[in-house]
Amino acid sequence: MPKGKAKGQGKWKHRNKGKGGAPRADRNPPPTPAGPSHPTLPSPDGPSNPGDEIPKLSMNGLTLCDPDPAEAPVLIPPKKKKKQPFRFLDLPPELRIEVYTHFVTADDVVDLNTENHKYIRKKLSILKTCKLIYQEASHVFYGKNTFRIFPTQGGRYFKTKKPLLARLKSHQRRMLTSLELRLGPGWTNPPRGWVVNPALGLHDCVNVQKNTVPDLRPL
Repeated sequence: MPKGKAKGQGKWKHRNKGKGGAPRADRNPPPTPAGPSHPTLPSPDGPSNPGDEIPKLSMNGLTLCDPDPAEAPVLIPPKKKKKQPFRFLDLPPELRIEVYTHFVTADDVVDLNTENHKYIRKKLSILKTCKLIYQEASHVFYGKNTFRIFPTQGGRYFKTKKPLLARLKSHQRRMLTSLELRLGPGWTNPPRGWVVNPALGLHDCVNVQKNTVPDLRPL
């Protein structure tokens, strides 16, 4: 028995020896327990060493300079809603007439005057809006204002042979509702243009309701 035991021990020692008699490493070593002293595996979310990623950064990331405007994100402002225009013609006719009255009513009697382009012409600019407004505002202008038959303002129109009433068109004279005939005291020789004839157009003034003669002294 002692001899067989020794024989088996010698055979085991022979198998665990390599060349030159050095012990042979085990093919399946036992796992080494992980601990604080052993390094851990790198995280899959990022590099184990951040310094390795520095050469891969762009120059804008390594300097304090402003980024390239071409690379900066473009902020698109929100679109502003367009304001819808006020629909004036949707107003009732009586309200539109009030607006026309505010614009085209003259402060004084309408007469031939060199200053008409400064006052009357500006008031009539609303007539250029459209055909409907022209028709409606024209009735207000010729129906709300008083028109002088013969001019009394000194100047280029005082001795004219064609007074304001004769300068109006026939359909415009039909819209008149108020006329004024002004006679100065002591006038025994009026201008030649003060002639009542068919050219004056009084026969078209069929809607006149008021004819004023100021400064008329009773007899």
